[in-house]
Amino acid sequence: MKNKFVNPLFFFILKQIRDANGKNVTDWTIANEFVWKDKPMSMSNRVPEAKKSIMVSGKIKVEKDGKIVPIPNVSIRIYDDRDKLVKETKTNRAGHWMGQLIPGKYVALFEGEFSGQQLLAQNKNFEVPETLPNGQTEFEVI
Repeated sequence: MKNKFVNPLFFFILKQIRDANGKNVTDWTIANEFVWKDKPMSMSNRVPEAKKSIMVSGKIKVEKDGKIVPIPNVSIRIYDDRDKLVKETKTNRAGHWMGQLIPGKYVALFEGEFSGQQLLAQNKNFEVPETLPNGQTEFEVI
């Protein structure tokens, strides 16, 4: 037996079936064609599936005294292509940051300080792909 799905209009249709005297009748022979369907509800009645989010990461570093050093505690605000703030995070003490984003175009705003001095705010445009290449587990913002 195939899986069957109840038509959401079943109860309404069943109430509308009347005999010759005007009484409601539960005539399954007539109602049956409206009750069971071989397919689920049409796609237009379904809630769209959420897009799969992808792990996005980056690292903030600077050259100091001839060495590359990470910058901790940098504030990162990520905006989508409609200028809506979608993610806020900070770099850890190793200068890394991470977040989950759905595929799309984004702008990241980086603000913070290093060695007691305020850093010049920087913007970075990037696009999260629909899928990652085989073997890759996250998208890195460079």
